[in-house]
Amino acid sequence: VTKMNSRPVGLIMDEVDGMFKGDRGGIDELISYITIPSVRRKKANSNINRRVPIICICNIGNVKKETIKCLQKECHEVSFSLPDKRALLTVLNRVANGEGMQVSEEAKGSIIEYAQSDFRRLVGIMEFLYVTCGTDIRQEHVVWCYDVLSRKEQDLHITESVKRLINARLDGPTVY
Repeated sequence: VTKMNSRPVGLIMDEVDGMFKGDRGGIDELISYITIPSVRRKKANSNINRRVPIICICNIGNVKKETIKCLQKECHEVSFSLPDKRALLTVLNRVANGEGMQVSEEAKGSIIEYAQSDFRRLVGIMEFLYVTCGTDIRQEHVVWCYDVLSRKEQDLHITESVKRLINARLDGPTVY
């Protein structure tokens, strides 16, 4: 941060909405770092740390509106919306082409539905299908994949799960 001849530096604060839950001064400290008090503006402008861009990433839906307003006053807000099916299809096709996968139209529709407007989930499903089913993906593969991934999301007791992992011979999809 203090070396002027080095490459530009920025600070990314991800999951800022987590700072609002049980906060013990973290959000106030972040705001004080971002804000340049008007009384000390000239002195603050000479401070190199004040010129480092700070990107705060937050899911506003998880935070009460009044608690985040103090941060919003000091920042330029950029909102993102969930991707539509066309955008998901574009990514699905790009991944499939890149990996040499042939995916049926029916399977593509199911994959997009299972992805729930989430690019990361879409890519994860595609990776799982590639590893477990190969390059020729049909609807029955997607249904099987969804069944396996749904079982993973079931809430199991941690002790029971660890015992199963250690003591039982499990196949890859069961462990996954």
